[in-house]
Amino acid sequence: MPSCLQTIEKPPFHRLPKSVIPKLYSLTLNPDLQKFTFDGTVVIDVNVVNSTNTTLLNALDL
Repeated sequence: MPSCLQTIEKPPFHRLPKSVIPKLYSLTLNPDLQKFTFDGTVVIDVNVVNSTNTTLLNALDL
């Protein structure tokens, strides 16, 4: 009987660089209770202390 071993790699762990500091989160959610869904917006104010080429934001399992 053949056996199979499957490995699932975790995605790389990312954090904001220490030079990008979140200051304020403004979150608005609009639930649709009939459909059990929601939509929304987020505004994030950040203070960028040093120049950076890239800032990565994550939204896992939304």
